Amino acid sequence: WILAVACATQMPAAVTDVTQTFVLQPGWNSVFLEVRPEANEAEAVFGGLPLASAWTWNPAGPKVEFIDDPTEQLVPSPQWLGYFPRPRPESILTNLFAVQANRAYLLKIDGSVPVTWTVTGTPEVQDYRWAPDSFNLVGFPVDPQQQPTFGQFLAPSPAHVGQPIYRLVAGQWQEIASPFGTVIQSGEAYWVFCKGPSDYSGPISLEVEGGRRMDFAASGDRSRVRIRNLATAPVSISITQLPSSAPIPLAIRQFDPDEVEVSWPPLPQSYSLPVPQEGELMVDPAPPRAEFGAVEVGTLVEIKNGFGYRRLLAMSARGAFAPTPLAQLRAQRGGNQTSTMTAPSIAPL
Repeated sequence: WILAVACATQMPAAVTDVTQTFVLQPGWNSVFLEVRPEANEAEAVFGGLPLASAWTWNPAGPKVEFIDDPTEQLVPSPQWLGYFPRPRPESILTNLFAVQANRAYLLKIDGSVPVTWTVTGTPEVQDYRWAPDSFNLVGFPVDPQQQPTFGQFLAPSPAHVGQPIYRLVAGQWQEIASPFGTVIQSGEAYWVFCKGPSDYSGPISLEVEGGRRMDFAASGDRSRVRIRNLATAPVSISITQLPSSAPIPLAIRQFDPDEVEVSWPPLPQSYSLPVPQEGELMVDPAPPRAEFGAVEVGTLVEIKNGFGYRRLLAMSARGAFAPTPLAQLRAQRGGNQTSTMTAPSIAPL
């Protein structure tokens, strides 16, 4: 497996994209996609591949009790969503129409040589919704430069400790015999059994105010990220802004209990915060709009725990006089031109 993550040279709107690169082998491949493509129709995302079929498992479908052959019971159904490229006659059976972030996909490649597949899109923060008492086809948000073992990564979750895990090897699912001796590969998906209900997606839990990414829009002055350490040991969380062609200059809220006052210093390129065992912290970033270098700005923030967990958080913002999406649409349709600009907004800085 080879997974590369890089900032794209162009940005749709204000968000810096991420590109995932996979080397797909002839036959079956099990991949974990961490980005949502801007054009996420299955035909657009899978186009150009020598693809026989693509599949994603539906956790709302029937439970999965045993894993062996990847082709076993693989038919479009409530349990499986499948895509067949045209002009294959089976394309009429397609019920997988949109490709989403934080989803696992099984891809069957025709031919006899490996092919490179690149997918560019926006990362999204999202907790899993595990199907209880069942195998789940999942991948994990791990650092490609510091890949943890299954045992380390799943240790804080009682629903997964000691449960069977399968990985795809030469077209067959094989159980991982040593979870503490086997690393999780970035961009690879696995069958993992979940005992009981769970929303576990890693030893760090992120909750982004307002959804799966941060969009300060033209009037929002700040947002909040809730970071929870689920492990039984304290960790140091690093927050790093990745390079962007039109970055957001961010400030961060700090409270001094001795002075009983709040300040908004600039967010450094790399920032570290301690989180106690099974504790949490709130991070409140804000964009000082007076420092914007463009009307539409965007950046990626990389959040790590130093032990192999990594999430990418997309942040975007528009200047105080930037047209809103609705106003842009009205302008394109020849609507009221006085509605194409938003009123000035006052940022906290």
